[in-house]
Amino acid sequence: MNSRLILHLALVLGGGLFGCSRTPLDQANNPEPKPPVAFEYRTVGAKEPMHMERQRHVAANCGGGRVAIFGGFANRGAELFEVASQTFRELRYDRVMGDFTGIALADGRVLLVDGVQDCVYDPAIEKLLPAKNAFTDQQVRWAQLLRLPDGKVFVCGGFDRDFKPVAGCALFDPRTDSFEMIGKLTVPRAGHTISLINDHEVLVAGGTGADYLKVSFDTLEIFNLTTRKAKLLEVRLNYPRANHFAVTLRDGQILFGGGYCHDQGEEVGHTAEVFDPLARKMSVVGKLALGRGEPEAIRLPSGRVAVFGGADNIRAVEVYDPGQRKFALAGQLMIDPRRSGFTATPLDTGEVLLVGGGCNSTKEDLDRVEIFSEHKYQQTGPARQTVEVKARPRLPNPDPEVQSQAETVLQGIRGGQADHWCVEIWRDTRRIETLWFRDHPVEPYKDEKDECFSKLRAAIDKSGGGELRVRFPSGFPYVKQVQLFNHIGWLRTPVVYLGAPL
Repeated sequence: MNSRLILHLALVLGGGLFGCSRTPLDQANNPEPKPPVAFEYRTVGAKEPMHMERQRHVAANCGGGRVAIFGGFANRGAELFEVASQTFRELRYDRVMGDFTGIALADGRVLLVDGVQDCVYDPAIEKLLPAKNAFTDQQVRWAQLLRLPDGKVFVCGGFDRDFKPVAGCALFDPRTDSFEMIGKLTVPRAGHTISLINDHEVLVAGGTGADYLKVSFDTLEIFNLTTRKAKLLEVRLNYPRANHFAVTLRDGQILFGGGYCHDQGEEVGHTAEVFDPLARKMSVVGKLALGRGEPEAIRLPSGRVAVFGGADNIRAVEVYDPGQRKFALAGQLMIDPRRSGFTATPLDTGEVLLVGGGCNSTKEDLDRVEIFSEHKYQQTGPARQTVEVKARPRLPNPDPEVQSQAETVLQGIRGGQADHWCVEIWRDTRRIETLWFRDHPVEPYKDEKDECFSKLRAAIDKSGGGELRVRFPSGFPYVKQVQLFNHIGWLRTPVVYLGAPL
């Protein structure tokens, strides 16, 4: 008898050739490995838009399933978003606070800061209560705010009314609703980030100065809340950054990414790096596929970090995995491109509320809202790249010519020609049409003369609309995949998924 068959029979019968059968105790000590955990990401539009378009507004989670949204560029109004019902209610609020910032306090109130009209909004009584003294007694644009473990808020930096950077640092005490000046930064900054690295030290990173259209900083400093003094670190950011993101990871390290640095071109917007506060070291990690000058980033329940918007026509979301130290593509585009001036607010559910913002470099501001969510599942097969929907019946009597073309393309893919990809149009769980493309230039198209754009637009119009599913061959380069996926988003079709690999 074949030796392989003998071994197989022995193992199946349980005795084994070498007396190595597994007993219940062995199974308890060595359980079967569980399938790996994987994640998928979804975004859905809220049931209704805001009462008005907003950009450069403030959004704060007040607790109890509510998010308060204030002002915006030349905007007096405020409203409350109820997460459960996904509806908005206008608030009694009549104040113009341009270029201001805000943060939720531990008691559910919201601190709003512009240096002159600093105040606290109390949702329980729907009133603005002025702070007993202002941050600086002069206008401060976009001061950075950080809530501390004791409930106080650390405030520093920003631009004054003449767009000169501010060095002042203060503590806001919610028990007295007042500010106390506690020192100065070593470098006056605006467009910087602040992150708590232990119970008494705040890391201040990057930003820009008076020549804000030309130069960004690579310097780091630590403000000591105990000694009330700031000190520059010897270590620096690998890339000068302003208007970048900084997110504290679960292990206490801080992820920096994106931002502007005009003297280094657009490269900075693609880069990311991690600061280790214990070793006081900075290390470069995987790059973003899309350059993002003014992105928003939020740590998700899994510990991963989702990065949103930040440049013209960006709908693709990239997710940083701390274990892999690189970014991956979320399997669904945002419903709207959000360039700048939008907000990303963590909800108590673990979801992220995306509100308003400037759509592109045009004057189009958004009144629409969407909710981004992360979902965990046990991976039992190939990684899912998008949400599984209802059964997808094949079209009856497919066009022989189209079927032949698809077969030719798939044969080319199997033969190693991985420059083919396709976009499927779906409506009511049925695939209406599949359009095939060769490798496309990564530069976004400028008008509707683009072949990909025009073919898809004509097909969508002919089919009466629907969802789009973009599919790439296995092993398709990450950067190109993200760029092309986002490229399809320029169509402004609301629902665009990343389909399973070809």
